[in-house]
Amino acid sequence: MITRLRGAGIAIYMTPWPATFRWKLSLIGAIVVFSVQHPISGRHPVRTLWRIIGWQLRSRVQPLVVWPWIGGAQLVVSRGMSGATGNIYCGLHECPDMAFVLHLLRPGDLFVDVGANVGSYTVLASRVCGASSVSIEPGNEARQALSRNLR
Repeated sequence: MITRLRGAGIAIYMTPWPATFRWKLSLIGAIVVFSVQHPISGRHPVRTLWRIIGWQLRSRVQPLVVWPWIGGAQLVVSRGMSGATGNIYCGLHECPDMAFVLHLLRPGDLFVDVGANVGSYTVLASRVCGASSVSIEPGNEARQALSRNLR
């Protein structure tokens, strides 16, 4: 369908954007809104937007990106890892839960992460808090990502 807009003696012919482009645009909007309203990253919205842009550019060039995270820890992240990329955008994707882990665990504690996915909580517990960790992940792709993050 072509839409014709007229105004001030000018006619503009517009075609609607393809559905996939509209979907991607709405997803980007949702990411930006989530990130700038987040309790941590919302305090620095310009810096957050630069992190989002940096990740989006870098992830298209490199299939696996080693991203510096909290307390000297790193995450090995690829496109499609929504929880891990949320950590890139916001610092702590699931802020209340992750902050609880950071404040609760001490060196020598045992942390069991069942359904560890790519290991964000395990990295926090082991690398940042110094706790011993046991991670369980039944999915093959997530388990491979988990093992990359625990090396």
